[in-house]
Amino acid sequence: MSDAASPTATLSGLTPGVYTLQWTVDNGPCANGNSADEVTITVFDNSTAPAAAGPDQEYCTPITAPVTMFASATIPPATGSWTVLGGQGTFANPNDPFSAVTDLGLGENVFQWTVDNGPCGNTNDQMSIRVFDSAVLPADAGDDQLLCQHETTTATLSATPTTSTATGAWARINGGATVTNAGDPNTTVTGLTLGDNLFVWTVSNGACGITTDTMNIRLKDCLTLIIPDAFSPNGDGTNDFYTIPNIESYPENTFTVFNRWGNKVFESTPYTNTWNGKSQFGTVFGEELPESTYYYVLDPGTGDEAFTGFIYLRR
Repeated sequence: MSDAASPTATLSGLTPGVYTLQWTVDNGPCANGNSADEVTITVFDNSTAPAAAGPDQEYCTPITAPVTMFASATIPPATGSWTVLGGQGTFANPNDPFSAVTDLGLGENVFQWTVDNGPCGNTNDQMSIRVFDSAVLPADAGDDQLLCQHETTTATLSATPTTSTATGAWARINGGATVTNAGDPNTTVTGLTLGDNLFVWTVSNGACGITTDTMNIRLKDCLTLIIPDAFSPNGDGTNDFYTIPNIESYPENTFTVFNRWGNKVFESTPYTNTWNGKSQFGTVFGEELPESTYYYVLDPGTGDEAFTGFIYLRR
């Protein structure tokens, strides 16, 4: 202080803080005697760094440990305070940069730390505490599908939709298809290619983790008839029926089999892969045909030329 007896004294060397000064007037033997008054000088630090609310945080329910904030400390006489901008939360001490916070809601809870630095100005910063729901079910991509190429190259996926705090996304991991909307559990996929088209449904649930499930769409060539040249109806459970792949795509077909003498031994309209090597005609009706070579005629029923060839029946 330049002169304690001067009413207009000056002060120097002040540092941040609160100063209280008292001015006393001594009026000697006069009736009012001595009188005094006080003045407060508050000095704020203009070099204080702006408010920092601390890092974002993530938790998975149930939250069993205290959740502590990590804001920047204030330099008195500056003060700080927490406010809730989104979601919910209750502060043990709203003016404590390291206050505990409880009653957090599921999802994103947004908080602001504001530093009031008097005439030097206010600054603020925000942070989020995301709380994820442990009750969310694991990813379920739905059932595999089997489609025919001549009918469609587009399919609809059917994952179980996500709930609560989780999000889901599709990705193709095999095949050449295109996912229309990766975030839609029931999205369409286009441009399926022959064979296996494999997709993965990923459920992301923050601090509660990530789960995945896959499903396959098999695109078949259902029109090409592959006619075997042999089968073995011997009761061993393997190749006991004469099976023509894709015959089900030709519901008007007729399949006829003849022995080496030209006698009809089997006929079916439509044929549904049921011949077990037994005769349907003549004196040997219902009996097992002998091991031999047989001649077949397969009319697909489409107006196209019939398929012909030989079948070796092996016992």
